[in-house]
Amino acid sequence: MYKYAHNNFWPVKVLSAVLALPVSALIFNAAAEGREKDSDVWFIKQTGVLMGPYDVYVNNSGIRLENAKNHVIVVAAAPTWQVTAFNYDTKTKWAGTVTTYRPTAGTRKFMTIASDVPTSSAIKFPLSKPFEQFGLKGTKYYTDGRWSGEQKILFDKKLISRQYPSSASYFGAQDVVKAREPITLLESMFDTPRMGLLPIDFQYRKMTGSLEYVLKTVSIRKQPAPPNWLIVPKGLRVVNSVEEVNMDSTGRQGMDQWLDNIDVHR
Repeated sequence: MYKYAHNNFWPVKVLSAVLALPVSALIFNAAAEGREKDSDVWFIKQTGVLMGPYDVYVNNSGIRLENAKNHVIVVAAAPTWQVTAFNYDTKTKWAGTVTTYRPTAGTRKFMTIASDVPTSSAIKFPLSKPFEQFGLKGTKYYTDGRWSGEQKILFDKKLISRQYPSSASYFGAQDVVKAREPITLLESMFDTPRMGLLPIDFQYRKMTGSLEYVLKTVSIRKQPAPPNWLIVPKGLRVVNSVEEVNMDSTGRQGMDQWLDNIDVHR
């Protein structure tokens, strides 16, 4: 039985133990509370013509992306922010950086043949204004009449296809995450304009008048981080390219042969 002092509810022994704690222990507890708060993540469901549907989990400590179609998972975590892409189906993994992970580079060869999806650097955004979407504040960027006029001239000269954009817009959110690396990874991965904002929406109007989404956010909310969300499983074979993570060698050879045949007959 503990004795209580002056009718307090603090046992003498417990109070003595607390007072005897070193300052470092109190600081450690405060740090632990800070990590607890950072255990929440932004869960974002996104899709687009180049990359298909993705589930994104992100905060200042790390980022995880899951592709529902090819089952590729991408993770990166502070402080190094090394990017690892892995696939349970192919039992492979690839390691790189937030700037060298560019799956659209391989995808674009096929997608350019199919629909002439432009690179983000080919589109100029001279106009911008403050904007809000999903309750997130940021900046929306637009092409202008001059750029659209230049595209019309190129189209009339048959230098670009009817699938190419006549106008475009991009929205990026600010202050969602303060860490720069997750934003760089998402910009590189989805090939969005490099504005230093969290990519939310990147769309363009084709020469045909129809709308195309390079990136479309379906929903976004804050929630607890999934268990072990930044852990890379053991026992995976290391490969030299992102394409090898996406599909096995037989599938890759078949796709390369199919693309070569298309190129021959273009």
